[in-house]
Amino acid sequence: MASAMQTTIVSGVRVLHMPRSSIGPRRGRRSDVSEGGFDAVSSIGLTEHVGRARLPDYFAFLYGKLRPQGRLLNHCITRPGGRYPLLLRNGFIDRFVFPDGELHGPGHIVSTMHDAGFELRHEENLREHYARTLTAWEENLSAHWQEAVAEVGAAKARVWRLYLAGARIAFEDDWLELHQVLGVKTERGDAAMPLRPDWERDHLRAREPASHATTRRESESKAAPAQTAATESASATAAAGEAAQRSPSSVPASSTGTTTGMV
Repeated sequence: MASAMQTTIVSGVRVLHMPRSSIGPRRGRRSDVSEGGFDAVSSIGLTEHVGRARLPDYFAFLYGKLRPQGRLLNHCITRPGGRYPLLLRNGFIDRFVFPDGELHGPGHIVSTMHDAGFELRHEENLREHYARTLTAWEENLSAHWQEAVAEVGAAKARVWRLYLAGARIAFEDDWLELHQVLGVKTERGDAAMPLRPDWERDHLRAREPASHATTRRESESKAAPAQTAATESASATAAAGEAAQRSPSSVPASSTGTTTGMV
């Protein structure tokens, strides 16, 4: 839907933002954007909802909306690898949080972008960062629990508290990852990219203070004596238990797994 798209101009750069609402809950709706020639496209948390079958068309669609030398930033949650199942149908996440979501391996995302015509210029895994984000969200929900219950009801609030806890553990233990990939619509070999990423240079100039939120792993490593290996207890909530049953170390390639987190 054209109304779901957002376009902004930042420092003279015309950017198309693809929100999650541009994809139907059953992947049956196609985005209709009449404009083109964008300098950049940001796709944040969408490929989890597009589905494997439609992923090539999705990236081809975005490629066609960029001008030559335009850039696509694709940011999404993934499985650690392509051999793990996409989703446990009728599981907790599928029923209550992200219906029909599918998580791909990072290699599949990169290959599909490349096959759509993009030259891949940068890729990074923000898994630990997202674990800290989820920790902060958990703390914020707990601090405003009564307000959340008043707004959405106790049942829905409990669903999200369980989801945030299970997703945090999944990212901490590398059952889920968060990959960010930058692709360019290169023109005759000219990607219009600097030899060294300019965002790394800017980061060195001005470092921002780290978040106060700490993950379970960080808290445990600080508490454990230096000479003693910290041992982790496998306690559990229903979400953590479901995630543990579907962890990469225990799920055979042919079985069906569960999505414990999405953007």
